[in-house]
Amino acid sequence: MNLHPFLLIQQLIDGARSAARTLQNNLLDSSKQEAIDILLHGNLLNNYLAAHSRSLLPSSFLYAPISVLRQLCDLSQQYTSPIPMRVAVGTYNVNGGKHFRSLAYKHLSLDDWLLDCRKNTLQSYACYRALHHDVMGYLSTHWPKPPSRQDQFGYRVFGYGMAISAPIGDSRGFSPYSSSTEWADKDKTSSFALLEADVEEPAVSGSARFNGLKKEDIEEGPAVAGSAEWNVIEVAMLTALVDTTPEEEAAQQSRVPDIFAIGFEEIVDLNATNIVQNTQWSENAASWGKELQKVISRDEKFVMVTWSQLVGVALFVFVNERHAGHVKHVSVESVKTGMQGATGNKGGVGIRMVIHNTSMAFVCSHFAAGQKEIQERNNDYDTIARKMIFNLGIPLWAHDYVFWCGDFNYRINLTRDEVIDNIQRGEWEYLLQHDQLKISYAEGKCFKGFIEGEISFAPTYKYDLFSDDYDTGDKQRIPAWTDRVLFWRRQYKKDRDNTNWSPGCITHYGRAELKQSDHRPVLAVIEVEGNVVSSPSLNAAYESVVASLGPSDCTVVVQVHNLPEGVDTDSVFDDETLGAVQEAMGAVGSVVLVRFVDNRVWFTFSDSQTALKAVSTSPLKVRINTTV
Repeated sequence: MNLHPFLLIQQLIDGARSAARTLQNNLLDSSKQEAIDILLHGNLLNNYLAAHSRSLLPSSFLYAPISVLRQLCDLSQQYTSPIPMRVAVGTYNVNGGKHFRSLAYKHLSLDDWLLDCRKNTLQSYACYRALHHDVMGYLSTHWPKPPSRQDQFGYRVFGYGMAISAPIGDSRGFSPYSSSTEWADKDKTSSFALLEADVEEPAVSGSARFNGLKKEDIEEGPAVAGSAEWNVIEVAMLTALVDTTPEEEAAQQSRVPDIFAIGFEEIVDLNATNIVQNTQWSENAASWGKELQKVISRDEKFVMVTWSQLVGVALFVFVNERHAGHVKHVSVESVKTGMQGATGNKGGVGIRMVIHNTSMAFVCSHFAAGQKEIQERNNDYDTIARKMIFNLGIPLWAHDYVFWCGDFNYRINLTRDEVIDNIQRGEWEYLLQHDQLKISYAEGKCFKGFIEGEISFAPTYKYDLFSDDYDTGDKQRIPAWTDRVLFWRRQYKKDRDNTNWSPGCITHYGRAELKQSDHRPVLAVIEVEGNVVSSPSLNAAYESVVASLGPSDCTVVVQVHNLPEGVDTDSVFDDETLGAVQEAMGAVGSVVLVRFVDNRVWFTFSDSQTALKAVSTSPLKVRINTTV
């Protein structure tokens, strides 16, 4: 029978609706999935134990009893091996993407930010050494007599490099980005400066730590102006050369990261249209993703795991191609904090994954703006930390590692003139004493347990576009370290007594001089420890755990063993023998059920450990020449 075209279309529409309802009700309905979890596991497998189990164990193991999963996770050291992993996490507020195309398509590469950060610091250090003799000449001209007090020659040493500053109180003609050419052109009465912004890391690994020398030891060194700084560097270099060869050092510095996580803020304009539409995808974000993959694949190929966007906040995660086949359980999530959670102009996006057998979560966020809105920023952190719950109900804190970057908008509690003056002096330590994030962290109000690298670079906000000048507009905002990267490692019970346990190591933390925004981008390179599971060792551990926990149904089977010749099996379990066996089993523990099945007696105990104890009594002698 031929159907009218209208009826055929209607039937097709009904079929499509039916298929959609089937998918929704059976695959996308979280309550249905919870019901399935209850049927399979007896409870909801969506807690911290479940997250740990999913990262360590094959999917077939997840149907084991909860007690088995817990034991296997506790014994993970027996079947896992550590592997070193390098994670590079960057953040950049691109100011609405207004000058995006000049970055992505006008041959202004992002290499200096994402790939060559360590190389650039080494080159800066080489410039420092080349300028050494000019500096000494300048010192001998302006300080003919050795100063006897620290406040007469205020040199300072920072964690990731060295800096010589002019006598305290003298900042005439100073520029934090002065070059040797500029020095030569300066009048001899003006001060000089070689800031840590120019020299971020010594040429030899280890010299930043001065191999046991304390800062106060260095500051109280020789009194001759300038010679103390150079002597300290030479001693540190000689000591460090004993630890590593140049080849080893070069190989370590040039090693490509295993993972890149790159976050952006204001990737689109935060106008009413984008905020109301709750933009989840934009042309800017898609273009950034392509450009980032091209840039970071310069030396080794990277593949994108996924990316996520919430209005102006976007996060991209890439892995080195050699790890691509070992990534699983990827999911994304976002949390709004603008207008008390109603809009996405502020908030955070998160991406989680398991690489090899290590679970990682990456978060990029944009907190409330304003000089005095400290509590609002702390609330934004708390909201995102609590509400960032991924697929299958996995909370943020159920991961082995959490990497958090973004424009946190924490400011410095000083006047603009005070901040500018201390930036010129390279007084990072003093400025950080008034840093709102550091203060809130110390008070336990944000990022509890997180680790941040030592800040030895100038504040990253707020600049005039295409300039090294801090905001000269009408508002003249106070410079601040608004752009930050922190990380956290979960410590399991088994790690508490492990003296070798470490949360990780930050090998680089610095900014890049890209000037297309009012912010400077920041990058942290972090060395962490991943896990790889050995299948044979896991199977052995599983068998051991199952054997130690006893039968999951708490049941043991008693049967005849070494039956004498001529004795019929059916006649063995007479009332006298059965009573003796029941008495023996009752002495072991509480028996809740007895069943007689095929010449065997099944005893069900109140718990599996009692059942395991009953098995240990085998063989059980209940009459002469007969054992059961």
